[in-house]
Amino acid sequence: MLILNLIFLWHVIRASEHLLVVAAAQASGELKDYFQRHLEEERGHAQWLAEDLKSVGVDVSRTKLPREAMEMVGSVYYLIFHAHPCALLGYMHLLEGWPMPEARLREWQDQYPASLLRTTLHHARHDPDHLAELNRIIEALPPERAALVDQTRATSREYLLKAIATFASVEEAHGS
Repeated sequence: MLILNLIFLWHVIRASEHLLVVAAAQASGELKDYFQRHLEEERGHAQWLAEDLKSVGVDVSRTKLPREAMEMVGSVYYLIFHAHPCALLGYMHLLEGWPMPEARLREWQDQYPASLLRTTLHHARHDPDHLAELNRIIEALPPERAALVDQTRATSREYLLKAIATFASVEEAHGS
């Protein structure tokens, strides 16, 4: 199931840089500055993950685009343009704040080559710092903008959980 999750994340992460670009173009002030700074922090991460997957024989460019990834990312584009660019913060909060239990990482390190886990481990180490700054930005928003962030986080979470459930059923069907 890890491989399917990483493929899903690759499809999501490869859109994240562009989401930051369009949100920064639509935003102003501190929010615009934050998106521009975060864009630099995230640059190239989709390529890293593609290389990680390639190390175990998976060419992500040949994988099927998961519907849940299209829905999740597409809903954020819509909200950036038709509600407010701060909507991206909810999507980012989910991705930066999704818990990565250390026990699970240790388990994966025993089961998979280190080359596959490079990007996952990087994010497990650095996302807590990103989350702290993100929380500060969200806390400074007016209530109506914070509500939009919460809505986007909840919607993105639904798509992520739906994807995980799909992967679990695929794995079960294949007896893996």
